[in-house]
Amino acid sequence: MSKWVIAHLNGGQFDGKKLANAPTIQDMHLAHMTTGATPQIPEISPSDYGMGWFTESYRGHNLVEHGGNIDGFSANVVLLPQDDIGMVILTNLNGTSLRDLIANVIADRLLSLKPIDWIGQGAARRAVAEAAAKEGEKKKELTRVPGTHPSHKLDDYAGEYENPGYGPLRVQVSGDQLAVTFNGIATPLAHWHYDTFNGLKASDPTFEEMKFGFLTDTRGFISAVSVPMEPSVKEIVFTKKPEARLYDAAYLKRFAGSYDLPGQPLALSLKGSVLTATLPGAPPWELVPVLGGDFSLKQLQVITIHFLADESGEVTGLEFRQPGTVLTAKKRKQ
Repeated sequence: MSKWVIAHLNGGQFDGKKLANAPTIQDMHLAHMTTGATPQIPEISPSDYGMGWFTESYRGHNLVEHGGNIDGFSANVVLLPQDDIGMVILTNLNGTSLRDLIANVIADRLLSLKPIDWIGQGAARRAVAEAAAKEGEKKKELTRVPGTHPSHKLDDYAGEYENPGYGPLRVQVSGDQLAVTFNGIATPLAHWHYDTFNGLKASDPTFEEMKFGFLTDTRGFISAVSVPMEPSVKEIVFTKKPEARLYDAAYLKRFAGSYDLPGQPLALSLKGSVLTATLPGAPPWELVPVLGGDFSLKQLQVITIHFLADESGEVTGLEFRQPGTVLTAKKRKQ
């Protein structure tokens, strides 16, 4: 008869239940890859890897396992194939070692082995690690460059950012500091050094102590934010999006009209929600929104158009900004 145990860990309370009439565990003889790790516990060999399973020797018994973790949950499936034992450990704790320690306790009981205080040993190791973490936290300021300031006012960092794989990220001003929202997780930010901000405590601790590094483009605008979302890959860069109104036809129509560039007229027309610029004898250029409320020429992106307005907000002209020169054109009155 196979022995299957489902173990639940709920708020630190353990409950194990043996299932009768469980399916037989087939013998598992796996080709495996040796990791060459050094044993940390004499009773358990270092894990090797084979066919999607971690394989090891547990107190002289062949054991295969594979676990998983996600925010707020940890689980593990443990098999002792030659002993016809299987375990599923489910917890509502994040990244907890109890997931593995409980499997050891259950295995000792089912194999009738002399019990080892796995939970006590694990608690002792955790206490040492927590003490070291607290000591290390006192030194976190060593990585901070003192006496620096942000390069822009806080409003310049605010906006909508986006990454093709990770989606949108929002930065906004909240009181006298910034706040970031990603995937429904809101976190206040405090200045760390230069243009890097640090995640503070929040109801969801995902971004606590995470560094958000803001980037500036050649025009001087905050253009992106770099975030270490994944510890094993390069920082994820979220690009700042131009203002939403620059895609709104109702807002863009104020720019349409004729402008007098030195020596030639420039006509701006609106097609749907896209502005186009035309010089005599030349094909039209499509205007693409960029940061700062300006536009670049889609076909010549080194050229930008900056609109001028009076105190009432009425457009009075534009600046045709090219590398090395800026040409000013007044808007003709209708």
